[in-house]
Amino acid sequence: MEKINTLKPDYKIMRMILNQCLSLNRGRALSVILLKFFLQSLLLVAAMTPIYIGLYSGGISVLGIFSSCLLFLVACAVDFILEYGQSVSCSRMVEKKNVTVGYLFSGFRDRARKKIFLSSIFLTLISVAVVAVGIFIFWKILDSSGLLDIYLSVSENLDSDAIFRLREASEKIAEISGNMTWLMTILILIVRLPFIYLWLVIYRRGDLGVFRTMRISASLFFRQMFRFIGFVIYVSWKEALSLLVLILLSNFLSSDIVPYGFRFLTLVASIMQLVEEVRLLVKINLSIPVYFYSMTGILEIHLSEYKKEDSEETEPAEIEDKSDEEKSASEIDSENDGSEKSDEEADVGDEG
Repeated sequence: MEKINTLKPDYKIMRMILNQCLSLNRGRALSVILLKFFLQSLLLVAAMTPIYIGLYSGGISVLGIFSSCLLFLVACAVDFILEYGQSVSCSRMVEKKNVTVGYLFSGFRDRARKKIFLSSIFLTLISVAVVAVGIFIFWKILDSSGLLDIYLSVSENLDSDAIFRLREASEKIAEISGNMTWLMTILILIVRLPFIYLWLVIYRRGDLGVFRTMRISASLFFRQMFRFIGFVIYVSWKEALSLLVLILLSNFLSSDIVPYGFRFLTLVASIMQLVEEVRLLVKINLSIPVYFYSMTGILEIHLSEYKKEDSEETEPAEIEDKSDEEKSASEIDSENDGSEKSDEEADVGDEG
């Protein structure tokens, strides 16, 4: 694993920087995230189009399934490239640079776009592998529980008992499907965590090789994994708690114990839930570059640009505290000409 020297950033200083980024760029960050979500939805619809056509034309063909799977792979790769653009946008906000929604498409035009594309393919394969395992487990659960037999036999006998059993089986399948969706989402997040700094490393050091970039990202994450997770919880626990309360409230309002006249409150709770989700996403997406820059020492370059809100919260002593035996981790941002030349020679071996 790649050896990278890091600092132990102070939570209060990082929170001060994050709050200033939010006050200056909340609207732009919101625009970038919502645009990415919209494009992500379009990609998903495009990937499912062959299956939808098959359903409306009387049957799903093998060609339709194959086409949807192929389009889904392409959609995942494009989505990861857009994710790079989102990371670049958030990074520029932390650096106090100009940001427009056009930076969301940076992955298609940056000089390191080949490395971005290859990294996107790698992340796509990881996600597809997790989804494939999840589908296999889901199919085995349905097969062992006898729910598939009910669906296969109901077409032969459509009496009231068969319809009742079909409805009961549908409810169980929906419950299992929901649980499997949550499980696969959590697994994908866990598998993706070691590469959470991948786009930031490529953005700062596009001259590095693909595999070396991945090793650096994994090394940085595992060296301060719990400290990073603690920082994300530290700055976003209020939004996360509010979102959890709204989810529970929405489920309660949609239950049978609530009178029908109060069901309109479900829509209100759902809208509030969506707003809280977006607020949480904005905060987390900005927290990642704030922590990355603080951990690697890059933020020391930009720290003087931030106004000191409180003298106790802006003491820079801890940020500058380094071990004597470690060289500065700001080498991720810049190195001398000699070290860059050795990096490029190492990259040839990595990419080869």
